[in-house]
Amino acid sequence: MAVGEDVNQPIGKRDLLHLAILLMLALVIGTYLIATTVLISSDGVFYIKQAQKFAEQPEQVIQGKPFGYPFLIFVAHRAVGTLFGGGSVQSWIYAAQSVNLMCRMLALVSLYFLGRLFVGARESFLAILILVFLPYPAEFGSDVLRDWPHLLFLVTGFLLLVLGSRKGKWWLFGVVGLVAGLGYIIRPECAQLIIYGMLWLPVRVLRPKRGMSRAASIGALLLLLVGFAVPMIPYMVAGGRVPPAKLKRIIKSGDQAHSQSPDERHEETLSEMWAQTGPTGSVIAAVRRLIGQVSGDLMHYFMPALMVGIYLRFRKKSALTVEERFFIPVFATFNVALMVLLHCSYGYVSMRHCLPLVAITIFYVPEGLRTIADLLWGLVSRLWGKSPVKGSTVVSLFHIMLVSGLVICVAKLSHPLRIEKQGYRDAANWLKKNTSESDIIAVTDWRITFYAGRKGSPCVERILKRASFALKVMGDENEEPNLRRVARKMYSVPVNQREKRGKRIVIYKLL
Repeated sequence: MAVGEDVNQPIGKRDLLHLAILLMLALVIGTYLIATTVLISSDGVFYIKQAQKFAEQPEQVIQGKPFGYPFLIFVAHRAVGTLFGGGSVQSWIYAAQSVNLMCRMLALVSLYFLGRLFVGARESFLAILILVFLPYPAEFGSDVLRDWPHLLFLVTGFLLLVLGSRKGKWWLFGVVGLVAGLGYIIRPECAQLIIYGMLWLPVRVLRPKRGMSRAASIGALLLLLVGFAVPMIPYMVAGGRVPPAKLKRIIKSGDQAHSQSPDERHEETLSEMWAQTGPTGSVIAAVRRLIGQVSGDLMHYFMPALMVGIYLRFRKKSALTVEERFFIPVFATFNVALMVLLHCSYGYVSMRHCLPLVAITIFYVPEGLRTIADLLWGLVSRLWGKSPVKGSTVVSLFHIMLVSGLVICVAKLSHPLRIEKQGYRDAANWLKKNTSESDIIAVTDWRITFYAGRKGSPCVERILKRASFALKVMGDENEEPNLRRVARKMYSVPVNQREKRGKRIVIYKLL
């Protein structure tokens, strides 16, 4: 079982080589995904439009939802937008995707050093190598989503928290607070770093550790809170609110629950869900969903290795440092509880939400995979009537299993992002060529008019009364559109070009 390296050991050539390999692979994979992206996420349209407002209406953006990610897009577009075509829609998309890729690469650096502290440089390298190739985390890092920007601040703050605790550097807790505050402006979940610090430091006050006295622990706690307040106070004053909107709804538990993602809409309230399944059934369903989504992030192939690795790591407490024994279980418990609460309140948990759990526990996958290779070789040897052979043979089997998993990941990564929705881009191109900017276009998905450079409106009755065009996703080309106006079909295209008989996007001219 690998043991973390001495925190005082300097960064060496081996670490630089590891990082160079990991970052180069992440850059190549990320650039490929950006270059071949067919369609960005639904949320991505919102983030880009918020970024576009920064130039003229910054107050409106700041007073809305957490503005950190749109602000990063705005800055990136100002810096390199001309390289991508000035103010075109595609230039904004590339700027946003580039921000995500850069944040992903920086987060990988923090993750590598975090793993180096826990399991050593070699195991950390193998773990991050697996993370680099995992398709869904890679896609999140090349899409227009705030998951990797949030994870950058979360992981960096977590690394500094562990370093400050292990080295007894009380001033590092002030930096942790600052990082948590900045991360909060991207995604409120970053505030969990403050909770971990507030759980750890009182223990150090009661039981002082060599290198960090009671006074230093009290000072660290104060610095943690002050550091968090530095970005949070201006944010509170400018935005006029602190508790996230979702948290307010959970506390009230009576409002209608909506997912931010249109693909994950859920129309039942918390009380209705519990009336149907009961609190126990709802929690069980949430845990099952969470396990399934974590497994999905790991392509299912690496899930058994994660479970075995965690079991082996925490079974032998001698292999753990005090910090790892405290912070990893606390982190896992908090995030599992958060996901269960999210599912119980909103009816969904996605692989995106599970990314922090996967990223922080990925360090235990190599050891689990190695143990499974050992067990498999022992089983094969017994079936052949030979004594189990350890050493280089087991290592070779481990490498075969590792490479096999990476090959599975590459096969999934080779598919362009949302290639199954090529029809959306085809419909957008038709609108761009055949409509004017003054036309009102009723749509069911904002991305179509966003790519077309047109202003879209919801496909509802009051809009349809004055719209010039309407788009419908139809199960059959001959299906009646039910637009309540005389309409002429102008264009039709399959949503998925590989399924000619599947759903179609139909564009109607409203007469």
